[in-house]
Amino acid sequence: PGLDDAGVSHETTILARRLDVRRPALRADPHWPSPSLVPLAYLRVPGWVLALDDTQARQAMLAHELAHLARQDPLWRMAALALTRIWPTPWSGRLRIELTALSELQADALAARCLGDGEPLARALLACAEHSRRPHLSPGLALA
Repeated sequence: PGLDDAGVSHETTILARRLDVRRPALRADPHWPSPSLVPLAYLRVPGWVLALDDTQARQAMLAHELAHLARQDPLWRMAALALTRIWPTPWSGRLRIELTALSELQADALAARCLGDGEPLARALLACAEHSRRPHLSPGLALA
């Protein structure tokens, strides 16, 4: 479903302008554990992020995902995955893991620069880590 939170939509528009990227479509997902980009489609925003009282931390999460767009991370990740499927090597999986880890650090750095402060990003990372430790039930598993 689309996201009908005008505040989050406005925050995302402002951050996209700062990072000089197009604002992606936003989709609410109550079951997803953390904000994430769905390549070439939309930015998935979990329900707990929408309910977050810490506006700056929420903005940091959005800026981090938009930084991935600015760096074109979704495109090179898809290309790297396709390449490893076409031409598998003993080191290709490890290389993808390392490049992904580096892209996360670079997105963090770009988000912190975008916000002018790294503290909201630190709070955002803490909120994501705390939330990911909570048990989640997918709708399909809840019926089992």
